[in-house]
Amino acid sequence: MTPDTMISRLRSLDSLPDAYYRVETLIADPYATVTAIADTLRGDPAMASRVLGVVNSAFYGFPTRVDTIPMAITIIGTRGLRDLMLGMSVTRAFRGIGTQLVSMERFWEHAIYCGLMARALGRENGQRDAEQLFLAGLFHDLGKLVIYHVMPNEAAALLREFATSDRPLPELEQRHLGCDHGEVGQALLRRWYLPELFQEAAACHHNPEQATLHPDTTALVHAADALTRKVEPGYGFQPVDREPPIHPDVRPLIPQDPETIQRLRLTVDTETVELYELLFTEPY
Repeated sequence: MTPDTMISRLRSLDSLPDAYYRVETLIADPYATVTAIADTLRGDPAMASRVLGVVNSAFYGFPTRVDTIPMAITIIGTRGLRDLMLGMSVTRAFRGIGTQLVSMERFWEHAIYCGLMARALGRENGQRDAEQLFLAGLFHDLGKLVIYHVMPNEAAALLREFATSDRPLPELEQRHLGCDHGEVGQALLRRWYLPELFQEAAACHHNPEQATLHPDTTALVHAADALTRKVEPGYGFQPVDREPPIHPDVRPLIPQDPETIQRLRLTVDTETVELYELLFTEPY
């Protein structure tokens, strides 16, 4: 089955929530005011509540509290709002997608941690667009959820083999399914018309040397994924101290001193717990 065929079987993933597209359209309009954008966002109270929650969280780390949507937009900018809403919209789009093959809580904890670690590594390396690094990490494994939902029996068989094999998961996916989760994730992000930055990071996060359009972002997502506690579907976390499979070309992007790695891990651990609660706990 091709990646596009898998995506077509999940009609609920044809598009992102309407609130995202409405705000994105206004942001693209040079004549749109902050008031108009804020009013549109307030049309989705749950989204607006989450935006304020994240803006006031450690994710941004602002010294003063942000109490209103216009104030949030003024501080993080329209591009920052668009990126923030995109991350929220993608997690919302998958709320109706269930699978018995993976703990959804652990899946999203892994995705958020990977995104935050990619952002942290990017800052350590002087990269701009740190928030886009977060999104690239957040989206990197979406193809897995599509596979597990559309082809549960085939996926279960390959995961049983993966549990006792030393072969990489994408290799087993190619053999069992004819494609891997990176390709499926790329197809989904393409269906949503999301930037090629996210598409390539999803497609190549296991093989960063294959990235041609956005190699730096892909390399950082690969590094972050390697430093993130893995969720092996059905089998729990891998040991944290296991040597991560990092591509040799990417190793220079990872701090070499253990103290820096420990500092990044502690920061990302805290941010992950808070951000998970903000994204997945229903607002009052």
